[in-house]
Amino acid sequence: MPSPAVIKQPTYQIGTLFEDRTDANDRKALERAKKCLKHIESHRVKGHEDEDEDKDDDDTPPESAKDTDNGTVEDNGDATFITSITKSLPLVSLPLQLHYDDKLKWKKGSKSEGKNWAWSGVGFPDDTSIRIEPFEEKTKIDNQVPAVIQLAQDILDIKSKPSFSIADTDFKSETARNRTIETFSLHNRVVAKVTFDEASVGEGGYSNLSTCKAFEAEVNKGVGLQPDVRLEQYVAAHILLRTGGSIGGKTNYLWRKARSLAQQQLHLNPKLAEIAEEQLVANKDNALEEMLKIAKRAIPNSSSNSYHQQKRDQFAVDNSVFYHIKNADIVMVLDKNTNVISFQCNNAIRQLLGEVVQQMIVEAFEKYSTLAAVPLPDITRHGLHWTDFLPQNPQFDPRNPDSDVRKAKSGVYHFGGHCATADRNGQKFGVTPTADSGERLSRWPHVQQQQQHLRYSALGACIEVLKFFFRLLDPELLEEYEKVAHDIAKLKNIPFQTRRDIDPFIVKALLVNIMTNEHKDLSDWQFGFAALVPVGDFTGGDLLLRELGLRIEAPSGCIQFMRGRELAHSIAKWEGRRFVVVAATHQAVRGFAQRKMESTVEGKLPLQRGTKRDHKEVD
Repeated sequence: MPSPAVIKQPTYQIGTLFEDRTDANDRKALERAKKCLKHIESHRVKGHEDEDEDKDDDDTPPESAKDTDNGTVEDNGDATFITSITKSLPLVSLPLQLHYDDKLKWKKGSKSEGKNWAWSGVGFPDDTSIRIEPFEEKTKIDNQVPAVIQLAQDILDIKSKPSFSIADTDFKSETARNRTIETFSLHNRVVAKVTFDEASVGEGGYSNLSTCKAFEAEVNKGVGLQPDVRLEQYVAAHILLRTGGSIGGKTNYLWRKARSLAQQQLHLNPKLAEIAEEQLVANKDNALEEMLKIAKRAIPNSSSNSYHQQKRDQFAVDNSVFYHIKNADIVMVLDKNTNVISFQCNNAIRQLLGEVVQQMIVEAFEKYSTLAAVPLPDITRHGLHWTDFLPQNPQFDPRNPDSDVRKAKSGVYHFGGHCATADRNGQKFGVTPTADSGERLSRWPHVQQQQQHLRYSALGACIEVLKFFFRLLDPELLEEYEKVAHDIAKLKNIPFQTRRDIDPFIVKALLVNIMTNEHKDLSDWQFGFAALVPVGDFTGGDLLLRELGLRIEAPSGCIQFMRGRELAHSIAKWEGRRFVVVAATHQAVRGFAQRKMESTVEGKLPLQRGTKRDHKEVD
């Protein structure tokens, strides 16, 4: 088993030191930990323990509904839980690395024209010289062009006909563990068609496939299992004690973030697990003993560990555990009923809209992400961004004094509409504009105008291409998406449209120079599609579908479809500058639209969210 390496750190500050333990912090931490435990156990009884597990980066409830840890402790009337803290034993310490968080702490220096907020990188919203050239008229596909007609027919044939019956030349087929991979040439295109005889899109759950089980067994031999939950409990207990329980975020989810930070520390220091194991069997001071008891109740079981999964994925890439599909123009992955699990078409934008339009898309994304500050990835769900990606890519970090701050950007926008976290069908707050399409624009009319250009030009071009393929892959599902879109459009205040007819996707994420580690889009349409368009000047970034054992080369200008809610996905490392448009409709929005629309007041503006937070500029 390879020994993990310590992450190399840059010379500028990217994290903060954990303070030493004190009696005062111990008391504060125990009170907050107990308050959070009561919330957790109450929700377990109700069956809602994981109600926020499926939220996206921009899925936050209205500011008025938040319970935020602001550094004060409320009297919960149950202080008897906390034992007396004595100094009969010295306070036990654990060697912790820097505390990584999602606070940028950018020093303006001489670049006073830039602005950043607690949630963002650096933007230049006052710079009216940054203008996106509108090119909506160039974003229409001519469906009468012979090459476009042939591409559409080829995709239909690949999906519905036996490969050997349509292949021109070079037909090859191999089958193992109920997975058949066929490669062939069709009208000067290289095609890879993969069929899983055990899979069914309508059932989801790809981890039970024979291919997945064999893949996991091989990776287990090379990497091993993730740190035991006992170690996560112990390190999380130390983190809370040393911070007085003030680790940011909502008080009710204190233990979730503490566990994430514990996983972070075990990832950063390969020797920490061994030290923690030794301390677990040694004598402990009273406060640590008490906190550990709470930890065992708050986080009793193992859960996903993105840090460990990243090591597993990298091992699989480095040791060719994935089946690597390279130089394929079309990749189609089907279940046993010929339903599409995943699909990719290379050079899609060039084929349908042209090389010039693809370059205009990239230029628009570069300009907008300089103009409007890019929202930062959340530390709990995207800790690897802060511990690994930015240290390895300091050119994207505004804290780096050597960076060009107008190019040093890395994060995710969300445009369009969604429902707040845990508002399952929009019953509480309705469908609301995302912050990036709503309140974050209110002070910047120039940014509003440029976002309008972005929507109908760069984003519109991507959606135009995605609609072309969606109609071929699953026309019945597209019809359902468009029906929901028609209903949401009646609300008038959700700026999701990028087309003048209908845009089937209610929310679009724009990923800016970011690493996508393994995840499932649990808020997405159940058994629906997530559609992606990566563009830019980059190399690498192959699509990794671990449960299918596939690594798919994904160059700039390709398009991808996948069952993102049910299928785990990530990407391989990349170099350069990379943007990705991700288009989807959330299951909660779908549920909202399926309710009787006559019960919704048309045009009524739902609660606005995060106004105070969004408009407070960092000093």
